[in-house]
Amino acid sequence: MLPLPPKPSSLYRRWLPVLGVFVLALLLAAPSAGSGPVASLSRLSVPSPEPPQEQANEPSVPHLTDSVQLLPVRVEWPGYGAYTVPGLYSTRRVTHDVDLGRTVAMELAIAEPMLAQNSVGSSTTAPRIALTFDDGPSATYTPQLLDIFAQNSARCTFFVLGGLVSKHKQLIQRMEEEGHEVAIHSWWHANYTGLSDGAIASDLARCQRTLDPLVNRPVRWMRPPYGAVNSRVRNAITSAGYRVAMWTIDPRDWQNPGASAVVSRILKQAKNGSIVVMHDGGGNRAGTVAAMRILLPRLRERGFQIVTMSELHGLSEPPPAENGMILTIADERYRIEADFQDVRVMVDGNPVELAEPPVMVRDQFLVPARPVLRALGTDADWNPQELSVSFDGVRGRFTVKLNSLDVSLDDQELFVQVPSIYYHGTAMLPVWLMANACGATVQFDPATRTIEYTGRVQTDVRSRQAEGLMTLRTLDGVLVCDWMQGLCARPRSRGSSGPRTI
Repeated sequence: MLPLPPKPSSLYRRWLPVLGVFVLALLLAAPSAGSGPVASLSRLSVPSPEPPQEQANEPSVPHLTDSVQLLPVRVEWPGYGAYTVPGLYSTRRVTHDVDLGRTVAMELAIAEPMLAQNSVGSSTTAPRIALTFDDGPSATYTPQLLDIFAQNSARCTFFVLGGLVSKHKQLIQRMEEEGHEVAIHSWWHANYTGLSDGAIASDLARCQRTLDPLVNRPVRWMRPPYGAVNSRVRNAITSAGYRVAMWTIDPRDWQNPGASAVVSRILKQAKNGSIVVMHDGGGNRAGTVAAMRILLPRLRERGFQIVTMSELHGLSEPPPAENGMILTIADERYRIEADFQDVRVMVDGNPVELAEPPVMVRDQFLVPARPVLRALGTDADWNPQELSVSFDGVRGRFTVKLNSLDVSLDDQELFVQVPSIYYHGTAMLPVWLMANACGATVQFDPATRTIEYTGRVQTDVRSRQAEGLMTLRTLDGVLVCDWMQGLCARPRSRGSSGPRTI
């Protein structure tokens, strides 16, 4: 009789230790992870994380934007009171990091005017002319006229309509602050010859009450609308305490004959003591504005002093004459001298018409950027929010911030020793900076008092570092500007690959 086979449970108990040892041996003999079936299965069932890769040690370049606030310069002048100096501004430049959403820097440039007693009241040789404007203020045309007069350091008289004053209070205040005279042209342009004496007195009183909170100096003059005046009207005006203001030159700008016609009509008749009537309100006055851009420099070329009605008649002292400024940037003071009206600029033998005469900073000339760059073959892009000028040079894109020492080439910072400035509404850049950027040469001829540019040089800029191409000399032969000292590079504070020589 054969023996019965063992029960399954007893077989498992007998072979289980043997199987366990066999499996353990297989596991110990398996190759390392990354090859073989065990490793493959393990990687598929429980994937292990990828080891972190080392990141390139390159800091990100911040996204920075600037915003600039213009701060008018006000002074107290004996005998004249508070006075806003036309065309001069301190600036507050705020740099904002767009990615971080916060302000990262602020730079102040403080302007202090260099003033002297104006000679208008005592001069007996220079001819004087009074330019006057009726029918304003206008939100469109009056601010443009104020800007033009500020750029030319000239003053005028505004005969305002009382009915418009309350709508344009800031313009009235700006007129007085910038040295202009405010006068009356009735409430709503009524013909005074058709009004009674009482109505005229009431109209004038209403205008005066509206002006009283806005002006500090006396309102002396009244111009009757249409120039309609007779002895009765004249007596009514003078009885109210005002002087009647008529005119000697009428270019009929209200007919819109064009800027050139307005300029021509005035220049043909202009003489010492002339009073010109024009308009800043009551219609389209774009032609009048355009004419003033041409007329004011032309009058000054002829030696005219452009004054207010009261200054013309010796009733008030003129405001002080501004002749430059002291600009303080980061505790460094820069003296801007402005007495260079006779210095001209030539590019390749051609004269360049300048909106503002050259100025000098630490024996280096600054000139208006736009016309000079255009003559050198490139256009200037104006950014009013950042108060900067950008242009393409032979080595890349330059950006120059005004009232600042900040200059960049293709977003790389450069080091300069003389600031570019915002002066009389004009971007003024060092002559050597524009010449060097555009691959040109520049010299100053003291005999002809001419800054002479020679156009773009088509050679390697770096090969010219040892040449004295960027030297200017003052009238007495003292070194004015050596471009090797005036313009060099510094590395960026973040993400720089090192210094850059230009």
